[in-house]
Amino acid sequence: MAYLAQSRASVLWQLGRYQEARAAIDEARSGAQRVEHPEDTYKQLLADIHLTESLNELSAWHLQESKVKSQKALDLAGNQYPDVTTQAKLTLALAQARSGAVRSAMLLCKDAIDMAAGTSDPRLISGALLASAETMLDNGEAQTALEAALRAQESFARYGKADSEWRAWLIAAHASQQQGNETAAHEYSSYAGARLSELEQKWGSEAYNSYLQRSDIKHFRKQLEQLLKP
Repeated sequence: MAYLAQSRASVLWQLGRYQEARAAIDEARSGAQRVEHPEDTYKQLLADIHLTESLNELSAWHLQESKVKSQKALDLAGNQYPDVTTQAKLTLALAQARSGAVRSAMLLCKDAIDMAAGTSDPRLISGALLASAETMLDNGEAQTALEAALRAQESFARYGKADSEWRAWLIAAHASQQQGNETAAHEYSSYAGARLSELEQKWGSEAYNSYLQRSDIKHFRKQLEQLLKP
């Protein structure tokens, strides 16, 4: 039951249903504590729960709460569960960057990219590139942010991750704008808008409209609207 609740929470936060996600997280934590697990299994489950909680709070733009939960996931996962550790580092990095601590965020992203490369998992690698691109953009490193965003976009396109691909295009547009290349900025932002719109056909209107209510997605859509203005 704990695993089912944990999986449910992972879906709910991505649809912006934060309160329901928190309830599922509490259910998962309670279920994990009631059932006897082998120590390693229990440890990994708790790390996963903290990671999901940190992602939920990051999406809701509760940055301090996200930092606390991602650090708990890191403390539990250590080097034992590299996929959890990588995602927790990226979540912590984004929470730090979005709250102004860009330098420490960049160090975390570098560590996460190295860990992701060691797993050869394209999902982790592209996610690490996307987070790094956002962080580098916040640090004023437009060219490296652009390169990382385009590498991430190519991977997301290959694996059909339009929900991440539109964000990569958005960062590429911002990076181009920082460099004074308005033509590329408008082109990339148009691609971002197209990929975002595709999600409604892919997911259906109910899930899509729920996704649009996420705090972070509202923030990024405002950025996209500004870029698309004539």
